[in-house]
Amino acid sequence: MTSDAHFLHEKNGLEAVLSPPLERPRAMDWVGTTTRLIVATDDGELVEVDPVFGTRQLRGTVQDIAALVIAPNGKRMAIVERGQRIALHSVGTGERVAELACPLISDIAIAWFRNKGALALVACGNTIDGRRAFILDEEFTRSRVVKLPAGAVLGPGKEGRLLVARCSPTGLDVVPVGRKLAQTEATSHRLRFGPQGLILGVTAGGVTCWRGPKDPPHTVAMLDVTAAAVSPDGQRLALGTRNGQVAMAQVDGDQLERGRPGKVGGHSEAVRQMSFAINRGNWLASIADRLRIWKY
Repeated sequence: MTSDAHFLHEKNGLEAVLSPPLERPRAMDWVGTTTRLIVATDDGELVEVDPVFGTRQLRGTVQDIAALVIAPNGKRMAIVERGQRIALHSVGTGERVAELACPLISDIAIAWFRNKGALALVACGNTIDGRRAFILDEEFTRSRVVKLPAGAVLGPGKEGRLLVARCSPTGLDVVPVGRKLAQTEATSHRLRFGPQGLILGVTAGGVTCWRGPKDPPHTVAMLDVTAAAVSPDGQRLALGTRNGQVAMAQVDGDQLERGRPGKVGGHSEAVRQMSFAINRGNWLASIADRLRIWKY
């Protein structure tokens, strides 16, 4: 449980309610619409975390984990092991059921999407030979590799279609996979696809959110941002910083709120990842030195 008294009060809409005894968590995701999390640790363990029933260690293991995402049906999870492979694991047991060699080493994004009604997976990131995207079917029986320009990211749009996004000084460019992007220099934004068709661009000075390439961007300004996430309804933005602080703001909030979001001390190290639970209460999870679960 959360042991520090100053974490127990509610401030700026966030209340830390739980910190399970996990050492060095590195990646996580919520299981479907439940309140359970699967967490991967630096030691290679896979642990199920339930705010009510506690923790349960799964049988599977991982190596140098970079990203973890659970399929919408809650049955499979895909894991990127940095510079090595993409692995498919059972959510129930944690055991590995398939894998594919994959040399992604940095700026890695991974997401499930629907391809003609069937589940599919996309993982993109930088390799020593440039930026690449790996697109796989649900059971990893078919795959293809797509070359990407620097700064580009793949993910599902609002209608579930796989899109490519890239930000340049002239604005955000979003096109279907296979169509060419504008040949311009990329900005420093680390782009990610979020819920409700929203696209996040994370920089050290804050997070910019686009609801579409033709809509005006909304920026939440905050120094030393290392992680961010958008709530399932696309309305709230959570931010984590290099010194372990956590904040929340309205994506479409007024300029004053977006310019000075209230921060809460939550971690003693840089926040690595943040994730909102889907359709099961107002839960937010963040990982750094520890895993913390918040109510908002």
